[in-house]
Amino acid sequence: MARLSTNGIADLCADLTGLGDSTGELLGEMLNAEAVIVQEAQRKTAKSMGVYDESGRNIGGHMADSITVGSRVYKSADGAAQYVYPKGSRRRKNTTSSNTEIAFVNEFGRQGQPPRPFIRTANEASAEKAVAAAEQVYDNFLKSKNI
Repeated sequence: MARLSTNGIADLCADLTGLGDSTGELLGEMLNAEAVIVQEAQRKTAKSMGVYDESGRNIGGHMADSITVGSRVYKSADGAAQYVYPKGSRRRKNTTSSNTEIAFVNEFGRQGQPPRPFIRTANEASAEKAVAAAEQVYDNFLKSKNI
């Protein structure tokens, strides 16, 4: 009669069970790895498209420098996200405009100003590289657990 034996299955089960204990921190690391890639792409694209402020002055460098990665992970029914967005504002004479507002106008345009979709263009161009960065974080995590 054939005999089947295993060695180490209990350790493997314990390792797999333990994976669930650190998913929150791991998710944050994966999202941050993606966000850094997207931030870099958005900054580069803002500069290359010559993003403008409301007066028509080229502020590609200023806008690019304001693009930042959010400091926390937001959880929702759909999953989780870490935001990449233009932070801060610009003051011109008696008017203050948020960089988010200026980015919106550049992204979608307005009457007399064609759109400069630097955010969408950068997000699409960096999608595969961002996912690969998150996969690398997950792969390193699994290797650290000998899985």
